[in-house]
Amino acid sequence: DIGGDDAGNVPDGGDAPDGGPLPDYGGFYDAGALPDAGHPDAGTYDAGTADAGGQTELVFIPAGPFWMGCNSTAHCYPDEEPYRQVTLSAFSIDRHEVTRGEYRACVDAGACAPPARAALDLGQQVDHPVRGVNWDQADGYCRRAGKSLPTQAQWERAGRGTEGAFYPWGNDLPTCDALNYNNCVGDTTPVGSYASGRSTE
Repeated sequence: DIGGDDAGNVPDGGDAPDGGPLPDYGGFYDAGALPDAGHPDAGTYDAGTADAGGQTELVFIPAGPFWMGCNSTAHCYPDEEPYRQVTLSAFSIDRHEVTRGEYRACVDAGACAPPARAALDLGQQVDHPVRGVNWDQADGYCRRAGKSLPTQAQWERAGRGTEGAFYPWGNDLPTCDALNYNNCVGDTTPVGSYASGRSTE
């Protein structure tokens, strides 16, 4: 049941980053084990450390084809096309976004840099998705946990399933019952807050 929280646009582990800030909707996800698990930083931080938020459960996504891209010309942006079938190898992805508590544990261990926004207190709302980190910080966190940021294809597969649904919950338009968006709350919410917005995974 991926999604349904404050994910917004999740950083794409497969594209060249510019190192800039991630969208400030809160949240990024770890995906799978790193292909280069021998990377010197891999495994130096245990994402399951006590008091880290306790949200490190992984969801296994089996290998196979899925429909990727936008499947309605009425709602598509140019960078969402073409709609095509893509086949992925199996991978795993965090069920929820990385929390402030999890990221703070990495900072406290000296393995991660604190968020750029000095006013953001990682000791508050520890079960909310972390914000204020850039691509490099998110990538570094994932690598130190022995994982990686999801590629665009992995993110779409985990979030929308195999049949090209518009949203994790299907094709119905978003509502404030399904996710935190469009100032529904005015702040982030604890990860896992939106059961009706979850995917089928």
